[in-house]
Amino acid sequence: VIYSTKDQTTVKLLYGHAFRAPNAYEIIYPAGNSAYKPGPALSPESLRGTEIVVEQYLGGQLRLTGSIYSNRASNLISLRTDPSDGRLYFANTDKMTSKGIEIEMERKWPRGFEIRLAHTWQRSSDDMRRDNAVNSPRTLSKLNFGFPVAREALSGGLEAQCESSRRTLAGDRAAGFCLANLTLVSRDLVKG
Repeated sequence: VIYSTKDQTTVKLLYGHAFRAPNAYEIIYPAGNSAYKPGPALSPESLRGTEIVVEQYLGGQLRLTGSIYSNRASNLISLRTDPSDGRLYFANTDKMTSKGIEIEMERKWPRGFEIRLAHTWQRSSDDMRRDNAVNSPRTLSKLNFGFPVAREALSGGLEAQCESSRRTLAGDRAAGFCLANLTLVSRDLVKG
């Protein structure tokens, strides 16, 4: 559902439902490996999500966006260990909830320059254990800067992403990190 006002404000209410069927590795691989054993028949994983987004344009070139979201995944396919014989099997066991807030600012200039800043706060929790999900950072920050290099023929983009620390499978904390990317895109650099 999308509602727009005359003062360049847009409010969106989004809902989605998706699934992921078990892949060949989860179904077939355990049959040829003695460390694995056949598990119960696997069902598709399921995801339901809702999101509220508010976009506000200021002066035509500046856009501010804020969103609040909630996603609920169920029937997640996980690798388990049978305590009776120590063999591994795949089963639909886990449920997860992810809730968060995202804020973004984007500005474009007429000659092809643009900048976008975004920050997300989230909490993903394992519903079965009632704790933070493994490999799920609490915050993510992004900076994107686009620029022309050779008029219409070549443009560039610089991106930086920083993620906070996260819980590991062993129960420790993996340190946060930042990553930078530089991209060059050619349009009609060579005729044809």
